[in-house]
Amino acid sequence: MDDKLYDRLVVQHKDLSPEIIEDLANDAPRNDHIINDYFQNKDKYGKTIIFADTWPQCVYIATKLKDKGIKAEYVFSKIDANPGSAEARNKRKSTDNEKIIKEFKEGKHQVIANIRMLTEGVDIPDVKTVFLTRQTTSTILMTQMVGRALRGKKAGGGPDKSEANIVMFIDNWKGLIDVFADPTKGDIKDIFTPSTSSPFKFIPIFLVEQLSKHIEAGTIPTLPFLEYIPLGWYQTEIIRNIKDDADDIKEEMQAFFEFVMVYNRSKNKLDKFIKDKFNQIPEEWSNEKLDEQEIAPKIESWINEYFDPKEDITGPALENDLIKICRHIAIHGSIPEYHPFEDRERYDLSNLASEFGNLTKPQQVYRLKSEYEKPGNLWKIFYKNFHMFMTAFDLEFTRIILGEIENSNNGGDPIHIVEDNNRVDIELTEPEKEQIKKRDNYMCLCCFRNGKGTRLEIDHIVPVFQGGRADVENSQTLCRECNFQKGKNAINFRINSSPCISPKELHLYPVKGNESQINTLIRTINMFYHCQAVCEVKYSLRRNGKYYSSWEVELYQGNNLEIIENNKPKLIKYIQEDLCCDHVKDINIISVKWSLKSR
Repeated sequence: MDDKLYDRLVVQHKDLSPEIIEDLANDAPRNDHIINDYFQNKDKYGKTIIFADTWPQCVYIATKLKDKGIKAEYVFSKIDANPGSAEARNKRKSTDNEKIIKEFKEGKHQVIANIRMLTEGVDIPDVKTVFLTRQTTSTILMTQMVGRALRGKKAGGGPDKSEANIVMFIDNWKGLIDVFADPTKGDIKDIFTPSTSSPFKFIPIFLVEQLSKHIEAGTIPTLPFLEYIPLGWYQTEIIRNIKDDADDIKEEMQAFFEFVMVYNRSKNKLDKFIKDKFNQIPEEWSNEKLDEQEIAPKIESWINEYFDPKEDITGPALENDLIKICRHIAIHGSIPEYHPFEDRERYDLSNLASEFGNLTKPQQVYRLKSEYEKPGNLWKIFYKNFHMFMTAFDLEFTRIILGEIENSNNGGDPIHIVEDNNRVDIELTEPEKEQIKKRDNYMCLCCFRNGKGTRLEIDHIVPVFQGGRADVENSQTLCRECNFQKGKNAINFRINSSPCISPKELHLYPVKGNESQINTLIRTINMFYHCQAVCEVKYSLRRNGKYYSSWEVELYQGNNLEIIENNKPKLIKYIQEDLCCDHVKDINIISVKWSLKSR
């Protein structure tokens, strides 16, 4: 699935689209795999319920199992058919379904395939196995399906019901959705643990609304920039009753994970509200069919009691936020979990305004452009384009200067404006270049090449045209090829921890000149992480060597292994074909327990 669809599923709490479900249900090899798995383990699985996606899939699975001598049947309540068609005429009647379910209870059928008919309201305690072929992001539906097999001895499952089989058919998704996590990694409830990274997508809403007013009007914000950035968020879980659009009868309880942003000027008031009202929230507010408009008047009275909308930064929908918190407390009997926004200080535009304020305008533009486009930063989420970011910077810088002028006029420290007409050197002296090479051990910090035949060059970490200084601290030693490939990007190979926090495309570099395959591989990985992430590559080019068929790459701590692991097949193919090492069948990527400090 593409990123837009993935975002829709895991952030907007929506289930798989009908098109994806139909593709999965119509995948013959996938269905045959399901059928063969049951047949090969029929003695172990015993009495089994198969949760399928579509009625043709139910028919296909049951029919194929019958062909293999398995007593199998299917039930479903609705099919997509045109009125008057053969499909509509052959539609299963409710009496047929009741008869088959009764026979299944009595043991006349060993397997029954269905579409959401046996999730609740049907008591078959001796079911030993459930097949989860239906893919869903609904934790409630998943719990209902799993629960069909979890009736043990004390719950009417019979004297022999000492274990149950939950068989999950997990498709190979490009992006992992939480509900599809591997249940063998821990207790089954861990499958439903929601991600806490999603709030980053919600943080900018209020920020953009507030600051865009200043940007469009050309007015100066009255508060420091960081006041508009949340301190963190409460993660609430609310259960609502959702009616299936495709079935006017079927209803389903769905869990929604929603986030309440917490700002500096309102956190104490919000905490006090939660503490005071924790034991006053009516139990009926936990009802999944609750009309939230009915409790709005009570919430509004609490807003007037605890908050001042004119003074507090609470977000644009304080009423909805309090409803989420109150309903979470009513449902779970506990305060929702609070997650601090630990990277908040990184996104203080006031700091940038102070840091870049003394630069010339071209230098400011270059430095801000580099900051805006730096991999892993959230500025692109806060501001949809660089122009908005630059305008907000100008307004924040102006706010700071006006504050200093006002402070000076009121008897504070006077403002000193220094005109600097001195020429700024854009090239290091030869002694400075030698000092840098010596500091870097006469080695390319990107690919680790050194020695005879290696042409070393001095590179500016932040290019001068982007505002970088031509000094020793802003310089690093690179070979000619790595310097060329780095180009105009601001990449610091003197650090060992990557600034990248989100996946990016892996660019594969060819072998150049007489350099070794290992140098080329190290360049590829370090360029990918935008730092000197590689600690060591363990390999062997001899058949009897320990690392001949399986290479090992050690990365310093602070580098996300997952983003390179996702590219592992591509990396192995690259080693085999581009680096001409077809004997390498696997590459093991690990993180070492220590890292070097900034060089």
